[in-house]
Amino acid sequence: MGSDFLAANKDNEKGFWEHRRVVEMHEELLRDIGSSWDDTRLLPDKWWLGEKIKPYRLRIREIIEEDFGEVKLWSIKDPRMVPLLPLWLEIFAEMEITPLFLIAWRMPENVALSLNKRDGFSPEKSLLLWTMHNLEAEKWTRGKTRVFLQYDKVMENWRTEFSRVAATLGLTWPKPQEAEIDALISPELRHHSGKSLETTSRNIEVWAEKTASVLATLSHTESAEAFSMLDAVHEEIAGQDENSREFMSLWYGEALRLRKELLDSYTAAHEKNLTIGQLGTELHERNLALIKTNDEMVALSKKNTELYEAIEALNREIRLIISSLSWRITAPLRNLMRIWIEWRFMVSPRSYMNAYRIVRNFGLSALLTRIRHRIYLSKDQIGTKEMDYQEWIARYDTLTPEKRGKILLNIKNMARKPLISVVMPVYNVEEAWLRAAIESVLDQIYPHLELCIADDCSSQPHVRKLLEHYAAKDNRVKLVFRQENGHISEASNSALALAQGEFVALMDHDDLLPAHALYHVAREINAHPDVDLIYSDEDKIDITGRRYSPYFKGDFDIDALFARNTFSHLGVFRRELLEKIGGFRKGFEGSQDYDLLLRCLAASSPKKVRHIPHILYHWRAISGSTAVIETNKNYALEAGRKALAEYFAAIGENVKIEDGMLLGFNRIVRPLGREPKAAIIIPTRNGYHLLRKCIESIKAKTEYKNYEIIIIDNQSDDELAKEYFKALETEGTARIIPYDAPFNYSAINNMAAQKTIAEILVFMNNDIEIISPGWLGEMAAQALREDIGAVGAKLYYPNDTIQHAGVMTGFGAKIDPVAGHLFHTLPRKHPGYFGRLTMVQSLSAVTAALLVMRKAVFEEIGGFDETHLTVAFNDVDLCLRIAEKGYRILWTPYAEAYHHESATRGSDLARDKIERFKKEIAYMRKRWGKTLDKDPYYNPNLDMEWGNFTLAFPPRVRD
Repeated sequence: MGSDFLAANKDNEKGFWEHRRVVEMHEELLRDIGSSWDDTRLLPDKWWLGEKIKPYRLRIREIIEEDFGEVKLWSIKDPRMVPLLPLWLEIFAEMEITPLFLIAWRMPENVALSLNKRDGFSPEKSLLLWTMHNLEAEKWTRGKTRVFLQYDKVMENWRTEFSRVAATLGLTWPKPQEAEIDALISPELRHHSGKSLETTSRNIEVWAEKTASVLATLSHTESAEAFSMLDAVHEEIAGQDENSREFMSLWYGEALRLRKELLDSYTAAHEKNLTIGQLGTELHERNLALIKTNDEMVALSKKNTELYEAIEALNREIRLIISSLSWRITAPLRNLMRIWIEWRFMVSPRSYMNAYRIVRNFGLSALLTRIRHRIYLSKDQIGTKEMDYQEWIARYDTLTPEKRGKILLNIKNMARKPLISVVMPVYNVEEAWLRAAIESVLDQIYPHLELCIADDCSSQPHVRKLLEHYAAKDNRVKLVFRQENGHISEASNSALALAQGEFVALMDHDDLLPAHALYHVAREINAHPDVDLIYSDEDKIDITGRRYSPYFKGDFDIDALFARNTFSHLGVFRRELLEKIGGFRKGFEGSQDYDLLLRCLAASSPKKVRHIPHILYHWRAISGSTAVIETNKNYALEAGRKALAEYFAAIGENVKIEDGMLLGFNRIVRPLGREPKAAIIIPTRNGYHLLRKCIESIKAKTEYKNYEIIIIDNQSDDELAKEYFKALETEGTARIIPYDAPFNYSAINNMAAQKTIAEILVFMNNDIEIISPGWLGEMAAQALREDIGAVGAKLYYPNDTIQHAGVMTGFGAKIDPVAGHLFHTLPRKHPGYFGRLTMVQSLSAVTAALLVMRKAVFEEIGGFDETHLTVAFNDVDLCLRIAEKGYRILWTPYAEAYHHESATRGSDLARDKIERFKKEIAYMRKRWGKTLDKDPYYNPNLDMEWGNFTLAFPPRVRD
């Protein structure tokens, strides 16, 4: 039947099973010959021989060859085919296809009631349509191999009716899925059965009754007498003219229906007029309130300016202090004192034991690092502190004469020097901000640029004067003055039309570019000539010139982009690509850049997106700007959601877009069209109480139904646990598979994966406790995506702090520099660095304490490494090998569970485990080398020792 069917709807929730291409072609054909599916007139004689029909002959052949060419037995269902059968029969003959016809029919009064409810047709029109449809179906299939199938008979006993169809048509059905068919053929499908019907034309009723009576006979036997009765009805209808009583009755019924619709429309319009009047009154009142609020905002803005000036004065004093020699000399002493004071309140007998183990195995420096890390986390701190950022800027993001000289030399030696067009729409911006923005572009060290400005019909006179001044001063400035205000999208397109550069950089009229911004862009283009899209890190700048709130981004991740615009500033686009998609679109103001980016991605590829890990854009924070509060522009959030919906529609993905966990964030829900079987694999040794809690939570809090539980018993010797295993098997809750060998996490899970035919593998520790009912549906839906290799969950300790929110490679530079958990021990509701704890996102690795993936991917990479990684880091290695094959690792915050970490296994720092742990660290460093130190989803300007998105001193990037 093909695979591209018309979608189900509220009138037919179980689907139409009608081939989309056939339906669309039939509707076009009927329009071309002056008809439609609900036209009660007969088609002209020999209509299928006309010139208009020739293209449709080719289309029918194409559909047959492309969709069914290699199939011996195929079928097409479409009621519109009935009047068009003469054409199909000729094409079948030409292609030497032997058609078999299954004519399914319902009682006429039931069809009439359905058409009245769905389309508003009168009883007369509905009955006449039904009669003509079935007469035509019988006429054109007479003498062919066919079978008549009455709808009500199928509802009563589908097994008998299907057997009769198979026998008549000479078919052998595949083994039926009886339970599925029983579920499909449900009582609610008879929604119009047995209801009365009143008409104004007895003749039309009689025609329908006669036709139904004969069709019932033909369902069992065909005879000349039956054919004669149908021919007589057909001739009687054909002999009517449009002025006959029956047809006048038909049109009278339609006229009554249209009159009722007109009256209903008039009533609705009157009610809307009343509503408009009420809204007008409310709007006037709100305008008065807005004027009052605007006056208050002006006063607050003045107060903010005064506060900013006071804060900046204090910041200048602080910068003088921290840049002084005495402050730097005493830094080690202050750090030791802080560590000692705060550590005193965190110690316990167990803390002393762990400290002893760390010093014994890794040295004193490792212990100091661990202490600092614990103290930092105990304060619930994440991201960049203001004082740290000012010091970081002074050390690493300030252009010295030496750095400028090096950049100039690099520009001179560049193989390519692409022209970069900076596109800037302008509208009524303050003179100081506009002047600063323009000069930040013209002061770029990289000289091969042009500044394309479109003024959107500004009313403030200083704007035109200033723009013309700079155009006269520097021929790289190109201007266009719009004659009417078109808002940001149209103004941006006007500026874009001036651009001649190979690449286009987007810039707002009050923001700033650092002097080395376009140099880094040109360098990235030279390093990656096929790049289409480039973005950088960014920060904010206030009205005093103070930089703050740096946003150090990871490499490109399209799932994170769906949650919010993680691309943002500085955004650079290949101009050819912008022209291909038609530039900016009106109607997306506020998120026009997001819409532009999504359409570029649909036309290009995420593989052609590059990230520059440098602050190359300063976003001006002024009153009303989204740089101050991102929800200032609510219309921008709505436009972004609209852009996202159109992106998914364009690429053909069926998703739902819902509110994310934070205001302004999105959640992409991917509905499962089916529930493939999932195998939940749980290794355990004894651990009755933990395992019981794990199993009960799965049973009680898993909405996903198609799963099995496989418990791997690793030499359990506890009688309580053994009795529990037997009970689980007896009640059919789980399969118990013994693993009679020393603990080897990798080997245990590899063996279990071979024991199931499930399409989805769920690796789960025995100390997991499920808490979100949609966990498996969410993780399975993500894992079934072609480019996703594995999916991780959000795990908490029992005290509601975070145990796992993804894994960063290279974490912990002094203790075990392999990998570690991001956001470890932060509070459960913490949003994370720029909201990352609330976003579905790509990561380098996730923990196998709860990991979901397709079995096909697991087998493709050869499963866990049971030779070198028996206990630790096997999940990290698994994820890295998955990524090596081109898949992505995904983490979702919408699958949540408690994790009583290593409750049955113990710490890797215990004396009897430390040697094995050291060997596994050594293997990971040898196998993956520097890959571990370059996690693509953790910015190199951020610290790897603590791993909580604090600043790196120094950063791991080249100038």
